[in-house]
Amino acid sequence: MQDQTRPKANHSNVFQALSAAQAEFPAIKKERVAKVKSKRTGAEFEYRFANLADLVEQTKPILGRHGLLVTQPVEEVDSDGKLRHKLVTVLAHESGNGEIRSTVPLHFVGDPQEIGAQWSYMRRYAYEAILGIASGADDDDGANAAPMRETRTQRQERKQAERPPAIEESTLADWISHIESCGADELHGVWRGYAKRASAQGDKSAAQALFTAYQKNPNYKAPGAPSQQKRDPA
Repeated sequence: MQDQTRPKANHSNVFQALSAAQAEFPAIKKERVAKVKSKRTGAEFEYRFANLADLVEQTKPILGRHGLLVTQPVEEVDSDGKLRHKLVTVLAHESGNGEIRSTVPLHFVGDPQEIGAQWSYMRRYAYEAILGIASGADDDDGANAAPMRETRTQRQERKQAERPPAIEESTLADWISHIESCGADELHGVWRGYAKRASAQGDKSAAQALFTAYQKNPNYKAPGAPSQQKRDPA
């Protein structure tokens, strides 16, 4: 903890004050421990961190001594008829001479707990950035926050994990055998039932194999083909 008995400094603008404050910022203490499990590999690891409250506690006395203050309001923006939000971080000096401002668009997703974690995560990094502080570790909110926007790789991995397993070869063989042995009256209904089940499981190769068996059945009639009608002998 910095010596809070030091006299208050006098600066003419926000840039002089920030320069002096940065020279006094301590190495941020990271006394919390977080355990994280990788969603991709399942491996677990842990790291030490300082959350937003810790960061403010360690920097606020120095900011106050140099006449600096940080505010982080959320502003609403009407863009193309859609209401959007952005986090505005402002570093100002008590002299009123100048301010430093940063703006980050907010695109929160997930349930209220995840949104709250994302909110703390963004505030933390905006606070660090405007003061020029690098703590060297993510905070616990970052570990708990859902991704703001899925990357293409993350989306592909999620869809792959959610996809039902492929139809077993023995089951598919039984279905094909059934289709190949169907009479004219039941052929279309049997094939359609199996095709729906293959489609529901996302098994495109099985669906194609079922359709091939359907077409090979002697009773198969292509859509639009004229029906064969028996004629009475003349």
